Amino acid sequence: MNMKTAKWRFSSLRSGYERVVPLELHPEINLSPVVDEYYEESGEEQFRQWVNYLRRKTPQQWEDDAVPIYWTVSAPSSTVDGVFETAPFQTRFFRERTTPPETFLTHFTWPVHETTGEKLDWFQLPVVNERFKKWAKALAWTPSPLQATCPLRSIVQSRNGTR
Repeated sequence: MNMKTAKWRFSSLRSGYERVVPLELHPEINLSPVVDEYYEESGEEQFRQWVNYLRRKTPQQWEDDAVPIYWTVSAPSSTVDGVFETAPFQTRFFRERTTPPETFLTHFTWPVHETTGEKLDWFQLPVVNERFKKWAKALAWTPSPLQATCPLRSIVQSRNGTR
């Protein structure tokens, strides 16, 4: 099954309204909105600025080599039926919460393939990276679906040929 073109059938738990749309995952790496300030810069420069900012603001994430990634699930912006919710199965991100987080599955039924009825495997959805697209392309790196963290220090060391 081609996950990029697959359409998924699911319904609102509140209204029962049914949608049949493709779904995709969107990553947001901690503090990645800082790249907005460097929109005109190259991907390499955006990445350099983000690394410097993150190392100043959250040095422990750098040392742990584990910058958190927050995921959302949505229908592509080209579809009429807009869907944009927190993706399920982000246990590391939500571990510290005292109440369970609201996710896609809080609001909708489990999606099934429009023709086969097969249940969606969330870890197979396509990843669409809009937030840090330029520097991800410059690095040739995009997170795997629902990857909990970005190994930033390892990526930097790999690029620089250091240990």
